[in-house]
Amino acid sequence: MNFSYEGIYFDFGQYDTFVTLRFDRNSDEFKKFGSELMGVFHYTLHEREDCEKVRGTIPMPRNDKKIKFIPSELENLSEEDVIFLDKEGIQASSINLVSFFDRKRENRFSITEKKNIENQIQIKAPSFSGWEELNRVRFGFLNSLYKTGTRLTPKQKAEYWAFRKHLSIDIQEDDYQEFLKITDQNFKDEVRLIELETKLQELTMTEPEVTEFVKLSVDKRLNKKS
Repeated sequence: MNFSYEGIYFDFGQYDTFVTLRFDRNSDEFKKFGSELMGVFHYTLHEREDCEKVRGTIPMPRNDKKIKFIPSELENLSEEDVIFLDKEGIQASSINLVSFFDRKRENRFSITEKKNIENQIQIKAPSFSGWEELNRVRFGFLNSLYKTGTRLTPKQKAEYWAFRKHLSIDIQEDDYQEFLKITDQNFKDEVRLIELETKLQELTMTEPEVTEFVKLSVDKRLNKKS
């Protein structure tokens, strides 16, 4: 085993180092992601605290555990793969080689004094006259991501289509017609619920829509509970 859970933390994880991984040909990671993967190892606060407890221990523990990983945006991964890496991670023993740029590294987690945020940019936020203007700004942000091909989270996708539908923007476009053909009823319900929440904020909801809003809200709560 070339690398261990603890060894990767002390060599790379504690510094949030950008790395390129090369996987063993017989590993599940090789079959799932190919020979290489770029990104950053991700240790949660609890995981960092556990690793710090064994700092300086002789001999150093060498556990073969999975390590969470944040892939580079340059990697062409599916949303499912990104979620898998964030929740499940990469088996330490599956890694044959770790490449990285040799630059000054600092364990920001272990620094206890007050930290300053560098390169601050002061942005004067516009004053909004109401929910309608604010919702247009929210749609504008999501629309800019959508137009540039940026991958949206499931929540952002639902908000994007809800705002676009509510504001009746580009409803003749092909992608909008494709959206209307979506068969996933749960996603359609999520979009509709956000649209109704928007109408509630703007005080434009009709009486039948109030009933629909209550039903969708209750269904969502029961589904989440189950």
